[in-house]
Amino acid sequence: DSQKEVVRAGSPYFSFYLLSAFAKSGLHEKALAYIRTHWKKMLDWGATTWWEMWQPTASFCHGWSAAPTYFLSAEILGVKPAKPGWEEVLIHPNPVNLEWARGVAPTPKGNVSVEWKSEETFEMTIEIPTRARIAVPIRKSGLIMVNGEKDRLPMGVSRLEDRGGFAFLQAERQGRYRFAST
Repeated sequence: DSQKEVVRAGSPYFSFYLLSAFAKSGLHEKALAYIRTHWKKMLDWGATTWWEMWQPTASFCHGWSAAPTYFLSAEILGVKPAKPGWEEVLIHPNPVNLEWARGVAPTPKGNVSVEWKSEETFEMTIEIPTRARIAVPIRKSGLIMVNGEKDRLPMGVSRLEDRGGFAFLQAERQGRYRFAST
């Protein structure tokens, strides 16, 4: 039986690598289900920090168990550095089966704020301290509106390409932008 030969992720520490592999493979929904199954146990037991192990038998506040904190910000909300030193930000949300997400990611350039909701349309508001590459999920019509404009992009914003179900745009300057995909 080949299942007996598989080494299972046995700790929150190793689970970081499992979540990273899910993300790299585009399996964000599976990663989110894994977080809900495993880290939820800590929350159900009343944890207010991430524990060293899945059960309350070791440290009650352990950095190596913080994978969901990174994963939800970088892979679900979608905020990552696009260039070293955060000279450019990448905002690439993965809504999976969620209706909305909201968060702030601190960077050396300032805070990156992202809020999105995903229903029949996808709407996202971002506030960026520097230039950014933004991925917006493409819906039925393929129409992407920026700051409420249907027929033109604001100055300093360009549409780069459509790939993998997303429209990729470039914002050349800091500011607040609203995106809608219908």
